[in-house]
Amino acid sequence: MANWKEPKNDYKKEDQVVPEIFNTLAENERYLQEKKITTEQVQDAEVNSTQSATRENVGDKETVKGFFGKVRKWFADLKALAFKGTVGSADIDSSAVTSAKIASNAVTSAKIASNAVTTAKINAKAVTDEKINSVSASKVTGLHKVATSGSYNDLTDKPTIPSGGGLSLAKYEYSLRTNYPLMEGLFLCYVRWHNRGSVYGVSGCGLLSISKWAEAGSYSGVSSVYESDNIKIQIECRISGDTMSFYMYESQDGDGNYAPNASGVFDGGAEVVLYKLGDNAPVSKDSNTEGGLKTWQNIDVWGKSGQLTDYANSLDIRVDGLKVGDKIKVTLGELIVNMSYMSESYFYNTGNICYGWIYQGMSGYDSWYQLQWENESAGSSEKEMSSDSAWTTEVGLLDYSTDNRMTIKASCKKANYLTLEWTDQAMCYIQSVELHDLQVYR
Repeated sequence: MANWKEPKNDYKKEDQVVPEIFNTLAENERYLQEKKITTEQVQDAEVNSTQSATRENVGDKETVKGFFGKVRKWFADLKALAFKGTVGSADIDSSAVTSAKIASNAVTSAKIASNAVTTAKINAKAVTDEKINSVSASKVTGLHKVATSGSYNDLTDKPTIPSGGGLSLAKYEYSLRTNYPLMEGLFLCYVRWHNRGSVYGVSGCGLLSISKWAEAGSYSGVSSVYESDNIKIQIECRISGDTMSFYMYESQDGDGNYAPNASGVFDGGAEVVLYKLGDNAPVSKDSNTEGGLKTWQNIDVWGKSGQLTDYANSLDIRVDGLKVGDKIKVTLGELIVNMSYMSESYFYNTGNICYGWIYQGMSGYDSWYQLQWENESAGSSEKEMSSDSAWTTEVGLLDYSTDNRMTIKASCKKANYLTLEWTDQAMCYIQSVELHDLQVYR
């Protein structure tokens, strides 16, 4: 095997060429021939490389083994999805796409390419109006039999229709001033009567609601009977425990007595005939959807008053029985407005310092009365306030000419307390107030 001989580089022009020089050249030429790299050798050469620990880009200058080490890392990290032409549901991890991961307005019309979703791209199982219309009732679960049969006989709780057609109502007949077992309901009321000449007639008296709640009695409408004179008849149903009895009242424009009256003195006779309107319940205090007819109800506020002990813009007065959110109306008595509970206030009216102002409505006109000293009082005022709307009025003067407008609102914000809230330009407060005639709508 030839060895490379390093040529001398310190020759001088006067040196002679000796045979050793040619020996060196010959040896070097032989070495190059044995060590030279051919094209075939380059193409078949093997590269030893180590896979990079992390994915990183290839730099401007890399070693061969370093270059392939980085390339190996990128290929190693690719998953099967990278080599698929289409993506199916099975290729996406469960819950990979969630609502939280989709930003607000992340998908907009502008981001969807024109005609990106077409009819051709929707598979045959898509739901369309045409396909919904073609769904038969037999494929829908939970339907009653009548939905598919269309037969009246498959209805449940169906009304009984008489063979002759029309509407059949249960009929009841009662004599006057006789006790019967109580039967509640809503009825069509008639009176079958005859006069002293045994001439019979029937008078319709409208609707009659019979309910044990109406212990004071229920009345029918008024019917007019024509027998030479005009007689008006009304039926009363009196309730006593579990029994009921009927009475008839009449008035007339003549001097004859053509039908029975409530006292039992009559020339003729009469019976009450009722037709019950199916299963309709009687009209009672609980017949409306709000659980009872609402009325204004009084709450005792005798001796109730409030006095503020510190600066504030609201005052709570104890009233037992009030509920949060109650609709209320109340009369305020001796309503005193002031600016300071420790010294004279600074309302100026015609140049005089006054202690405070009181609303006085008992003297025949509604007005604010100026208090000149702390212990002065005035007659009870009468000013009704409602929780439906705030009350606004003028209270004294801020200076010699500027009115001070105060707005007061009454409400129930916590159980068993009436709350008064106010605002005005002078930042004054309600010093004291008495309550009268408090009512709630229930």
